[in-house]
Amino acid sequence: MLRFYESKAIADFYVKYRPTFSQEVAKVVVNYLKRKRGIAEETQVVFDQLIDVACGTGQATGLFAPFFQRAVGIDVSAEMLKQAQQQNVFSHVIYKEGVAETIPASDHSADLITSAESVHWFDLPKFFQEARRVLKHDGCLAIMGSSLPQVIEPLKLPGGNEYEMGKFASNLFTKCLLEGNYDVLAYNHVLNKYKDIFKAIPSNTKEYNDDLTLRFQ
Repeated sequence: MLRFYESKAIADFYVKYRPTFSQEVAKVVVNYLKRKRGIAEETQVVFDQLIDVACGTGQATGLFAPFFQRAVGIDVSAEMLKQAQQQNVFSHVIYKEGVAETIPASDHSADLITSAESVHWFDLPKFFQEARRVLKHDGCLAIMGSSLPQVIEPLKLPGGNEYEMGKFASNLFTKCLLEGNYDVLAYNHVLNKYKDIFKAIPSNTKEYNDDLTLRFQ
């Protein structure tokens, strides 16, 4: 496991700037879990337990929490967990310190394990083995990520135009990733939309979805 996101400064930036996933993402994941259990998608169900691995400041934990009686967010960073606890509005959500390769949970205790924007940092074989241990026999693992942001609205800056500013923003983001103190191989997983990670998931029943769009200012 690689550890780049543990400082208080980064945790503060996460709360202020990091976009969360949409309700549509949660709906796609929960409906997949329903289908796996033979439950009609329109049926209102509250499942037993969610475990959100590498939860950061808790955006995904909070997004999925309404669908579960108990939700547990785990992260290696005490600073991230502190922010997650401060942002938490659910009485049935708790946060624990832990790592993806040794999930602090009992065998076959989770209906759903989520990992949002983080699995590219894990030791994947160990994480998949742990997920299998912790999930119920009819449980699901949902790995979520997003491609690099695209500037789609006009940016009215002096001397610039739409196309130039969109291209500049994309190039700047890529430059920060590739020239910063990061693991390039890990970010290659992000650039190819987790396709290699999806192939590596040791399951014959899995579904890949890259049709969802998140728009934000």
